[in-house]
Amino acid sequence: MDITINRLLRESMDRGALDPDQIPDLDLYIDQIIMLIENFVGTQPDGQPPLTRTMIHNYSKAGLISPVKGKKYSKEHIMEMFAVYSLKNTLSIEQIKRVLCALDNGQSDLLNEKYQEYLQGNQQLREDACQAIEQLMEGVASDDYAGLYTRLLLLADMAQMLTDFARRIAEQCYPDPPMKGKKK
Repeated sequence: MDITINRLLRESMDRGALDPDQIPDLDLYIDQIIMLIENFVGTQPDGQPPLTRTMIHNYSKAGLISPVKGKKYSKEHIMEMFAVYSLKNTLSIEQIKRVLCALDNGQSDLLNEKYQEYLQGNQQLREDACQAIEQLMEGVASDDYAGLYTRLLLLADMAQMLTDFARRIAEQCYPDPPMKGKKK
């Protein structure tokens, strides 16, 4: 694999994950959370921060994160925000809400436990994905536009298949969240 292609692959796999042990036990203000998340995941490819004040306010309004008391956010709020951040490019806001509502129901220990499982599996997944992509890219140089075109189509298909699978799980395996103020 070409040095440039290898570098691009490594940069793509470099996205960090936020370990709950790395979140301070103190409640944080919104700007501190934005900096914390950016320190772990970096900026977006377009240079934008991964999380903004507007995003956090919108997540709160949509019911994706637990209601905030005052102006400070707890460790659980930060984990919820990171979950939303991780899912938002794959699932719709409504699908994310279904997933988080099914897990939450006052069980922050369960959310923490499942997030720890995610962290453990994440590293192995990155290694396996990297290996599969290296095999796919074998023999293609960064100036082989025809070869790169074919690989880009294959990568796009793979990304779409994974996105479709994730969306199907969210739609078919998670119940609709209960309506506020209405009895079932």
